[in-house]
Amino acid sequence: MNILILGGTSFTGPHLVRMLAAQGHALTLYHRGQHNIDLPPNTTEIHSDLADLPAHAAHLRTRHFDAILHMHAMTLHEAQLAIDAFAGHTSHLVVASSQDVYAPFGALLKKEERLPSSLPISEDSPLRTSRYIRGGGAPAYEKIDVEETFLAHAKKLPVTILRMPPTYGPHDPNHRFFPFLKRIDDKRPAILLDPAQGNFKWSHAYVENVAHAFSLALTAPPPAASLRARIYNIGEGPHAKTPTIAERLHEFARAAKYRGQILIVPRDHCPPHLLHDELDFRHDLIINDAAIRKELGYSEIVPPDEAFRRTIAWQRQNPPPSIDPAEFDYATEDKVLAAFGLLR
Repeated sequence: MNILILGGTSFTGPHLVRMLAAQGHALTLYHRGQHNIDLPPNTTEIHSDLADLPAHAAHLRTRHFDAILHMHAMTLHEAQLAIDAFAGHTSHLVVASSQDVYAPFGALLKKEERLPSSLPISEDSPLRTSRYIRGGGAPAYEKIDVEETFLAHAKKLPVTILRMPPTYGPHDPNHRFFPFLKRIDDKRPAILLDPAQGNFKWSHAYVENVAHAFSLALTAPPPAASLRARIYNIGEGPHAKTPTIAERLHEFARAAKYRGQILIVPRDHCPPHLLHDELDFRHDLIINDAAIRKELGYSEIVPPDEAFRRTIAWQRQNPPPSIDPAEFDYATEDKVLAAFGLLR
């Protein structure tokens, strides 16, 4: 196949590029050139900003791509640029979206009223009614805008939308597990969690597994003519497998060979710097990804223990560029540990 990838040079993208190249596909990467990666053979690059896509559209349309992946459609405008460039000129577009479109995510950020529990969350579960929850207004980041725009034009541009979960692994720009790994490596006797956070469930996925899901979507036949559009969640299997944050950290700690404890402490004993009052943890984000497993044959190619080992090895060599000392107020944490008889 001849595949065009818009973006694809940071975090998830390099894994996907290597997978597709190993399968023998010809790849073209359209990106800004801010992340240099070792490109496999039979891969070409176009260095340009997405805003300049109209200037390249005529040339790209002559390439007859079998499938196009848009990794960086963050706004309605960016979605519309891709539609204008490629509608009627490719048989299949795959779009990276996010599970932040679901109503419970809005509730987590206190932007949505608390909803009755309906778990696990499937592709037809309610979406947020709140928009632009990360600040600003149109044309700010909003994946609901992006999805609606592509779906409205699916007759001209058949689309598969993949809703990504919180993704971890090497080169994670969010350094999701760093606060816990730092405490492990600082040989803290215990890692403290407040009850709301510790008992919260949120489906995650390892970066190479997410890349594998994209590779399956790209190389699968386009949506049937009667559908013209598909939406898939990426998760971590049957909802019973989604652990609490405390349970996930136990597995992470085991992979890091931590000898201390993961300790949920009463809220009135929890140090203020470990509370997350900006979040409402009462509504779990447990994702049902049965559709992609059944229809595309998706399953994890990297098991959880190996995923954590790779994440830990990379994170130890690549701490965040800046660390806020207030997040690691060990003196206050020691007072809690002493009160529970865990500090001598």
